[in-house]
Amino acid sequence: MPNEANDSKVGLYVILAVVIVIILVALFLIIRILLKNAKKKKAEEHVDKTIASSTSQLADKFGGKANIEKIQTSMSRVTVIVKNPTIIDKEGINSILPGCMYMGSKIVFVIGSDSEKFKKLLEENVDKVKNDVCKSRAVIGSAFFDVIRN
Repeated sequence: MPNEANDSKVGLYVILAVVIVIILVALFLIIRILLKNAKKKKAEEHVDKTIASSTSQLADKFGGKANIEKIQTSMSRVTVIVKNPTIIDKEGINSILPGCMYMGSKIVFVIGSDSEKFKKLLEENVDKVKNDVCKSRAVIGSAFFDVIRN
């Protein structure tokens, strides 16, 4: 009889140990998933801040709102089509987003999976830019040519 009581106690201890191990493994996995999600969220927030910063800096580099004909996306790219490509600030654009491509009146940015977000923020920031940028660059350009002629 005493042997059977000890066997049942041992069996209960084994079951209890297995349950404790299962609980600990589950807790470990939950904590791991939570940390991974927090890290991913932080990275996404960084990308959002970078896109917002880039678009606000880029907005006035296209020669003013009046010079922008269209902003469009195509998969991972954002294309800005301008009316007069001679008044865009290429150096300013390249300092903010190096590696963009200039093809006539098109400026192409390779953004990646966030191209729609980039386009939306760029459109919002361009709407805030005054058309005076375009006018001031045209005045500076004509003054330059006046100096050359004289």
